[in-house]
Amino acid sequence: MQFDRRSALKTLGCHALVVPASMSRAFALTGGRKAVFRNGLCASEFAGPLLDSHVSFSDGKRVATSLLTLQRLMMAHGSNEIFVRMGSGGGAAGEGFLNAMRRAALAKAVGLPLNPELLLCARYGDMGGQPEPDFSAYPTIKLSGAWHELCLDEMRSAVREYAAITARRIVATGAQINVWDIGNEVEFGIAGVALPPMVPTIGGPGWQYRAPDRVDPEIGKMTLGRFLGLSPENQVAWGKAHLWNHVGSILAAAAEGIRSVVPSARFATHTSTVAAMMPEVFVGFHEAVEASGFGADALGMSFYPTSTARIEARYDTFKETVVRASTRIGKPVYIAEYAYAAGPVTYGGQDWANPIEGYPCTPEGQARFTHDVITWGAGKKLLSGIRPWAPDYVDGSWQGMALFNKSDHGRSLARPALSAIANALRKTL
Repeated sequence: MQFDRRSALKTLGCHALVVPASMSRAFALTGGRKAVFRNGLCASEFAGPLLDSHVSFSDGKRVATSLLTLQRLMMAHGSNEIFVRMGSGGGAAGEGFLNAMRRAALAKAVGLPLNPELLLCARYGDMGGQPEPDFSAYPTIKLSGAWHELCLDEMRSAVREYAAITARRIVATGAQINVWDIGNEVEFGIAGVALPPMVPTIGGPGWQYRAPDRVDPEIGKMTLGRFLGLSPENQVAWGKAHLWNHVGSILAAAAEGIRSVVPSARFATHTSTVAAMMPEVFVGFHEAVEASGFGADALGMSFYPTSTARIEARYDTFKETVVRASTRIGKPVYIAEYAYAAGPVTYGGQDWANPIEGYPCTPEGQARFTHDVITWGAGKKLLSGIRPWAPDYVDGSWQGMALFNKSDHGRSLARPALSAIANALRKTL
């Protein structure tokens, strides 16, 4: 997730989302393996700088003053995996890869699996824009021209080799990998095969969007506003014809590269919270990438229920999305990013503290909503996991979304929601 989504959410709010009166049948996990609900509560990429500035974290019983002790504190509240995301810029010397190595060491130290996310862009990408990758630090990856000038097959070849190189390096750390995530909020594109960005600077200083015309000239002609202005049916039709088929092909190439190193690898990707509120679009996207060869372990989405007040029946719409996707595709949904406001939040210039009816934007409301989402989704076997986003980011505008409350004395005390996932699972699984 990134700092500016107000344009997309504003546009989305102009369209009525009709929720059917009844839900479809619940999805039952199949395949012969025992399903373990993934509790992605873990120390975030923001925790290190806070700990370095002498911020500590406490749940009333434990005090964490280092990344290791913070992760162990979160494990006491149900954390069962560690997440890390990485761009391609800088190669093995890039900050993204170095951070992945630190996270792999942490995962080994505490005995948890690592969940790495390969962004397939140089630095960062989300629904605000999806810049192209930077493979300049990978001498074995040869390109015939600038990325936007390449055909899809050449892009796929480069992505496949990058993914294999990266997988070998991560596996060499000895960390256990449970799921390989590819991309971040990718229904608007991935690896530069994307709509013109909502955030023109998302690729960093000097970056400029260039349409991938050799892949499909229609991509660069579409804007995010025009796309969201289409009916859901027309969004799905256009996405399947001009964008999601190519996104799925690139995702599949990355998966092929990883599987050349780890034959049993499991994969995921996820959409933004916009698609989470549009059942047909969410289903259509995941249908399209699967049809293009990308087999995901679960159907991923971001879900920030308080991020806008423009959409009516947000909780019911989310439930309909989950049920419809699980029923039609036959896989559970994984909430890859989640947060519920516990107080005032101004993020990206907009109000992100818009309560769901019955769940005020208070620490208690945050805990009850989180508990109820898990009780519903895990109890019906519709959700396979959830990752609270930046639960320890108690600085700046995200403070209201965090699961800790920063005090004036530097000690961040846990809010009730820190235990909400574990408490719900004890009652439902």
